[in-house]
Amino acid sequence: DMPDGVTWTVPKGGYHLWVELPAGYSSIVLFLMAVERGVSFIPGPNLDLDNRFVNAFRLSYGSVGLEQVREGIELLAFAVKELLREPPSDPGLSGLGAFL
Repeated sequence: DMPDGVTWTVPKGGYHLWVELPAGYSSIVLFLMAVERGVSFIPGPNLDLDNRFVNAFRLSYGSVGLEQVREGIELLAFAVKELLREPPSDPGLSGLGAFL
């Protein structure tokens, strides 16, 4: 389960959903934490020329089976809980250069 304050779309089709962290938290910081656990997604700023949506990300699930989706969500939820333990600080955009 995702912690309180995390919201997501309920897709009516397609293979992606949009997830939003509470205001002030960085999807880029979360991305780095999640990759260490074997989970990946597309941070929100990477989907916009103006690098908005720092606290949001696109999660894709079309290329994996249901069991992998369940496992990935568990690993991602663990990383989100770890991120939310501390208050938000740096928006996570500095020092990443061409990542964006």
